[in-house]
Amino acid sequence: MDSQWIKPKADATAPTVVFVHGIMSDGASGWKNKKTGAYWPQLAADELSDAGVYVFSYHSQFFGGRFRVTDASDALWDELKRHNILQSRIVVFVCHSMGGIVTRRLLVQRQGEIAEQGTVIGLFLVASPSAGSRWANFFYPVINLLRHAQAQILKAGEDNQWLTTLGTDFRNLIAQPKPMIRGKELIEERIAYVWFLPWIRPVVSRDEADRYFPHSRVIPRSNHSSIAKPANAQAEQHLLLTEFANELVRISFSTTLELPAGMTFRQAVETFAGLEGCTTQYPGLSQAQLKTTIQQDAEVGGPDIAAVVECMVAVYFGSAAPTFRVTVQECVITVEGAP
Repeated sequence: MDSQWIKPKADATAPTVVFVHGIMSDGASGWKNKKTGAYWPQLAADELSDAGVYVFSYHSQFFGGRFRVTDASDALWDELKRHNILQSRIVVFVCHSMGGIVTRRLLVQRQGEIAEQGTVIGLFLVASPSAGSRWANFFYPVINLLRHAQAQILKAGEDNQWLTTLGTDFRNLIAQPKPMIRGKELIEERIAYVWFLPWIRPVVSRDEADRYFPHSRVIPRSNHSSIAKPANAQAEQHLLLTEFANELVRISFSTTLELPAGMTFRQAVETFAGLEGCTTQYPGLSQAQLKTTIQQDAEVGGPDIAAVVECMVAVYFGSAAPTFRVTVQECVITVEGAP
């Protein structure tokens, strides 16, 4: 199956949901429940009525050879650009297994372009081996023999420098205010749901999958394959996805701050900066501009820190607002005046 749209989005405020499958899979079989015929991207398209749903496919078969994770990540970036997906205010990546590593690598590698676009990112990781998998260690001689480049980076342990570095870089990325990234991690319960295998560790265990975001969830009676193939719209993983996407829409458009009459521009910015744990600087602004006040109560809001401050600039300076430039880097809010 080639990468394709299941449904384009119908509303500007709705998210675009991008499904990224795992290793030795594809965009069709990786998400389809064989017993019920349910296809997770279609369930998402039906449930999230205004959202766009796109399925990304990349070469990851058993004889995947030298097609690396970085190649898959670059291919995903090309698809996002080709279909203008990052022009959506919100993009939710649903990533099974290796798909989570592919997507995290993309977010780290392309963080500047994504931040500049102002896209809010949701990362819904489904049994993704963020810290590798001990099963990959066990089968590493076979993986090496097959020269499967994607499987080779799945070794668990600190000696896997590529995956360890990606983990550090990604942890630093999600600590930044922009791009705004929120996430959810789902965990498989066991390797197979049969009575004589309860003691064998899952393909991706909790300590390998639960790495970056709060409130992870174990999906009952799931294994590494079934967790990505909900049986119907009432399946736990699907309900969690729809709740996650809807909550992301809510918080992305809900950052608001009330400004009382008489508050100066500087007081407004620094009050908000304090709430966000940021510092401020105002190159090019005069004392008179910093002391500008509003004559009546106002409310400002936006999906991220820069957008809220830009809204403040518009409230305080009206038609002169385009001469100001607002940037946020490493939680330092800079409001720059015209030269």
